[in-house]
Amino acid sequence: MYYGSMATESPDTHRELVELRRQINYWRAQHTRAVERQAIWKEKAQELEQMVRQQEAQITELIQQNETLTQQIQALKAKVAWLQQQMFGRKSEQTKDLVPENHDGDQEACNASEATSESKNNRGKQPGSKGYGRKRRSGLPTEEILHELPKAEQCCPVCGKPFSVFPGSEDSEEIHWEVRLVRRIHKRTPYRPTCNCRAVPGIMTAPPVPKLIPKGMFSCSFWVHLLLEKFLFQRPLYRVRQVLALEGLSVSQGTLTGGLKRIGELRQPLYAGILERSRA
Repeated sequence: MYYGSMATESPDTHRELVELRRQINYWRAQHTRAVERQAIWKEKAQELEQMVRQQEAQITELIQQNETLTQQIQALKAKVAWLQQQMFGRKSEQTKDLVPENHDGDQEACNASEATSESKNNRGKQPGSKGYGRKRRSGLPTEEILHELPKAEQCCPVCGKPFSVFPGSEDSEEIHWEVRLVRRIHKRTPYRPTCNCRAVPGIMTAPPVPKLIPKGMFSCSFWVHLLLEKFLFQRPLYRVRQVLALEGLSVSQGTLTGGLKRIGELRQPLYAGILERSRA
């Protein structure tokens, strides 16, 4: 009976059956893939939920740390305020003595002392007090500068008769700060023997000026000032170059850096000796 029905089946019905079977297989494969994707997304969702829980725990911990640090900052601010009050605040060690009521003279003296203590003086030298006078800086080098009247004012404006110089001078002094760069030219005088002893061959000159860096253009004093500017006063090299430029000297930073490196190499034996002695 079954084979008879298949035999009597039309070609269109057979094609529809094949198409339906193909669609069944296709949608079955799609369903399988969807189930697999769903499992993957569920796993990722679980991982994300775990990460969220970890982040929430970290946020809670950070909030607690922030609160602790805030409390510590408040405590430190209070301590700093107390220390500032102790160091720079106004202090008073005056105490008021209690005087019995039956001593009228003592009561008046106490009132007078209270009135005096209420009018407190400011710190430092009081206005109207005698000064100490200007201090003489006799230890500094002295340079005398002579100031004369202009030629047109050295005579009487009426008759034109010249003035005569009066003995003495009116002196006033000031402290002058002078910083300048000097270009030194060392000229070594050559000598040649005038005898026939031949003990000294050729021409002799004075020995070269000692320099920290051989054939360098800067003197030892220049490098000393540069080391003080950089390491004592903590001034960077570009600012030192600006100061030198104001004085008329244009020098590259590479030149100064190379010189400092050379000085560092020269100091290595001394540095090693200091370390060896300190560790002994």
